[in-house]
Amino acid sequence: MIRSIFVILLILSTLHNLNAQTPELDSLEAILKDYAAEDTFKVNLLNKIGLKSNRYDLNKTFSYGQKAGQIGESIGFKKGQAEGLRLVGEYYMRKSEPDRDSALLNLEQALHLFEELNNRRGIGQTYRSLGTCYFFLNNFYKSLEYSHKSLSILEELGLKEEIANILTNIGSLHSIQYNPKEALDYYTKALNIFEELGIKFKRAVCLYNISDMHIRIGSYSDALDNLEKSMVILEELNLKTMIPSGLNNLGNIKKLQKDYTEALTYYNRSLNQSESLGLKGTACDNLIGLAEVHYALKNFNKAEEYGIRGLALADEMSILERQKQIHAVLSKIYEVKKDYKKAYTFHKQFKILSDSLFNEENIKKLAGLEYQYEFDQEKQAILLEQQKKDVLQAEAFRRQKLVRNAFIYGFVLVLLLVLAIMYNLIQKQKANKKLTALNKSKDDIFSIVAHDLRAPVGNIKAFIELILSNQKNYDHQETMTIMARLGTQSASVFNILENLFAWANSQRQNIVLNASSQPLNHAIESNINLLKDSAKAKNISITNKVNSELAAFYDLMLISTVVRNLLANAVKFTHENGEIIINAEEVEQYVQVSITDSGVGIDPKKVKSIFDPEVYETTLGTNSERGSGLGLKLSHEFVTKHNGKIWVESEVDKGSKFVFTLPREE
Repeated sequence: MIRSIFVILLILSTLHNLNAQTPELDSLEAILKDYAAEDTFKVNLLNKIGLKSNRYDLNKTFSYGQKAGQIGESIGFKKGQAEGLRLVGEYYMRKSEPDRDSALLNLEQALHLFEELNNRRGIGQTYRSLGTCYFFLNNFYKSLEYSHKSLSILEELGLKEEIANILTNIGSLHSIQYNPKEALDYYTKALNIFEELGIKFKRAVCLYNISDMHIRIGSYSDALDNLEKSMVILEELNLKTMIPSGLNNLGNIKKLQKDYTEALTYYNRSLNQSESLGLKGTACDNLIGLAEVHYALKNFNKAEEYGIRGLALADEMSILERQKQIHAVLSKIYEVKKDYKKAYTFHKQFKILSDSLFNEENIKKLAGLEYQYEFDQEKQAILLEQQKKDVLQAEAFRRQKLVRNAFIYGFVLVLLLVLAIMYNLIQKQKANKKLTALNKSKDDIFSIVAHDLRAPVGNIKAFIELILSNQKNYDHQETMTIMARLGTQSASVFNILENLFAWANSQRQNIVLNASSQPLNHAIESNINLLKDSAKAKNISITNKVNSELAAFYDLMLISTVVRNLLANAVKFTHENGEIIINAEEVEQYVQVSITDSGVGIDPKKVKSIFDPEVYETTLGTNSERGSGLGLKLSHEFVTKHNGKIWVESEVDKGSKFVFTLPREE
């Protein structure tokens, strides 16, 4: 039933806009008539006319496609030859008495030529044609395979209408294989594209198919909504041959919703139109629906009348699916009318058509006791024969199961062994890589620390020796100046050693978060006092704008280290007479702290790696101040421990703004 609808819609889609195409075809055929040369232009013209003829005259498609293929081959124009072969393949596939073997032969030859040329569009279109051909051959697996290949290429090329067409085909393949949810997904994707492109007819087809899938999954309201939208378009386009099928489906939905009055209305409207247009298949569906609804309404005579008429049509067209449906409903009708002989006959034929064994309980119910003896005799003979077969099959199955299980257990054992070995190797590689990286980072850090401690410690030693050896030559003011410089150098050494100690603790994972709710200034003021001499030496002003009552949930020691490092960094890279501003504000559930300087700024290339724990480098400050490169890495680690974030906003020669967040409460 679903397959027949799909085929009808597929054929109808090729007939759409027939009248709009005819003048253009007449014009193209007039050009062809006056064109004598056999060149690439003529081949392309033949293929173009053949493609457009496909919408109303398949014989012309064959004639023009074959001629294009012959000329293309004779002049070495492979692209034109391939397109001609594809048209010939389409002809064999779609003609009234299809020749699928010839269709496949021509399509595969076309595909080979397109692949030689690496013509992606031609390959994608031929894949689609092959998918359709395998559909008609009932090889749905191959049809789906080629349809997905076509979809992949068409999406790569961005050919929207062709993408929507192949999505529709894939949806129909899933529908035939009773995967309604997958089919619904593909139909919906196709619908969105057709709506975007404004192609009304194909929108109607998609809405029709979507409605059918909603019926399958039991969403009758959605089915009704989509089908009504489809019907509006079909009536607007005056597609008379499709409207009866839509009316029939409206009747099906109303029947499923047990709205029998509405169902009868739709079935009768559809039947009148189907009979006037000679649409026997749709008329047969109408008669089945009418029989089922009248049966539900207990109008058994009416149900019988429509059932008999439907059966005559189904037999005339030899459509097994409809024959099966009618036999089922007639069997139920005659059972209620107590005509058990007819009930049995129709039920038996229904079972034969369903290709299944008789159901004992249903036969007893329909045939009555007069058939019981005959049935039991037949059943005994069948059971004896079946028992013999069962013994042989059971033994064969037992052996197969033993072999299969042995293979599965062996395979699983080997697989587990391989996975265990691979896991061990990966873990060892990870451990070695981590150890190598850790050793390298330690070597880098100790090298930097040793280098950066050398200068300030040397300066302290030199200043002390200078004072001791020339005490009488310095007055009080000069001595205090030297002592201030000693203080600056000492602060630098202290900061480097503090960071080294904090880093060592973090590497040993000895740091335990001891957080509490407290004012932010507990961590800020002490660090301003610690670094005020270093700032004063460069005449840098440090302004604290943090509200004294603003609190956050943090570990005082860890966040003091963060503030100290960020503040020291700001002093280090700010020119003399510069300015540093500390600020904080509440942002949602966090407190956001910022330290802004008017310094040299940071190269954009270095911003990404500034907090990277595996990148260690140090840069001299504006007065050649040194550092270990650890401060910002530690700041990142300690802020992260508080579930906060840290980042930098900087512009070269204009300054930097380091920002970090802390939770407002636990």
